[in-house]
Amino acid sequence: MKEQTQKLFFLATGILSLAVGIVGLFVPLLPTTCFVLLAAYCFSKSSDQLYQRLIQHPRFGHTILSWQKYRVIQVPIKCWASTMISLSALIIWFQPLSLLIKISVSVFLLLLVLFIWSCPHKSPEENKQF
Repeated sequence: MKEQTQKLFFLATGILSLAVGIVGLFVPLLPTTCFVLLAAYCFSKSSDQLYQRLIQHPRFGHTILSWQKYRVIQVPIKCWASTMISLSALIIWFQPLSLLIKISVSVFLLLLVLFIWSCPHKSPEENKQF
């Protein structure tokens, strides 16, 4: 019973994450890649059929497999994520929030950008080709 409940939880979370990721394709400031990666993880725990469809997707498949196998984030994705994160940080500063919240969110977003850029952008196989 516990295993079935976990599968159902991962399936529901995967579907929700994928839906949010798809919305993120059309809504500025809403990230896509992290939600698609979360959906892939959840589907790998709940539905092999949905997981296979996602990793075979022409737009997301390579990104998912690169992350899962090598923790690689390609340069265009790093640039896009950094731009969107920076824009989000800028918007935060124009909101009527306390200075502590603005600084806390900005520090978190800065750490997120540093993490993104600390990840390799090529797999070991790609590095050997050059």
